[in-house]
Amino acid sequence: MSTEAWDWLPEEALAAPGVLKGLDDALEDWSRRWFSTWRLLRQGVNFTGSAPEQPVVAAGSSLRIRGTAQSADKVAAGALHMDFARLELSDADQVVLQGFRDRILLDLARTVETALGGEAGAADPASGLVVFDLRDDEGRKLLLLETTRAALGRRRRSLLRPTPRPAAPLTDIGSAIAEAPVTVEARLGSAVVPLTEARKLTAGDVLVLDQPLDAPFELAGPGDTAIACATLADAASPRSLRLQAAPGRQR
Repeated sequence: MSTEAWDWLPEEALAAPGVLKGLDDALEDWSRRWFSTWRLLRQGVNFTGSAPEQPVVAAGSSLRIRGTAQSADKVAAGALHMDFARLELSDADQVVLQGFRDRILLDLARTVETALGGEAGAADPASGLVVFDLRDDEGRKLLLLETTRAALGRRRRSLLRPTPRPAAPLTDIGSAIAEAPVTVEARLGSAVVPLTEARKLTAGDVLVLDQPLDAPFELAGPGDTAIACATLADAASPRSLRLQAAPGRQR
């Protein structure tokens, strides 16, 4: 079984409003670039196995625009606000007109193809053809837009991809660690004894510290870094401390 989405997607999925809106938006964008008020509109969709009889007037890798020379001229005439049927055009005029017409229609093909998923390589017509009528805003049929089920499948598949959520703004480091627990140790003093005496220490022995208990001592945080200065709040209850210098101001 093929893994390509368009090989099994039903016509209802390929003609879903989201898929066709991309095509309609492309036609509107193209019309706005080339015309002031005139618009080329999509009307209808036909899933078929064979290509229309009209000749190709512009093409992309997975898209064909078909129509007669007269209908293609009407599109160019609409952009120039001219009626070519009432003008006497020389051979040079005809060459210039044809070049302008080809430029407009090629831009149309590229615009629509991009809206349907970009040029992802030539789509196999064996997957089935899809034909759209392209008419002016008065309902006159001018061109046919022929693409493949594969092209519409790419568009449908892109709509099914989840939209990435925007990344949440980063929290500043101070707020991020504000609730982190920190162990604080009180340095009441120290005593230096020889190793031979330290090995003889038993319960009940008394060590004399290098500073009195009522003298200020340091509070150490992570990394054995002094963060504040304190004294015992009650000499009879050494479980309580009174800060003398707040963190960062102990000097």
